[in-house]
Amino acid sequence: MDRGQSINQFINFGRWLLSKIVDRSTLMDWTNTCLDILQLKRLMMKTTKSSSNIQT
Repeated sequence: MDRGQSINQFINFGRWLLSKIVDRSTLMDWTNTCLDILQLKRLMMKTTKSSSNIQT
């Protein structure tokens, strides 16, 4: 086995590892979670604003 082959194998292994770690569905889950958190923060901001408006 020459050096080029081993480098190719290493690159392929890296790609495989990445695909296992960052599965497409996992990526979507993370994206959705981040979006959910952002939406929650917006809701919190809105509720705090409206509650402060009610108090005054």
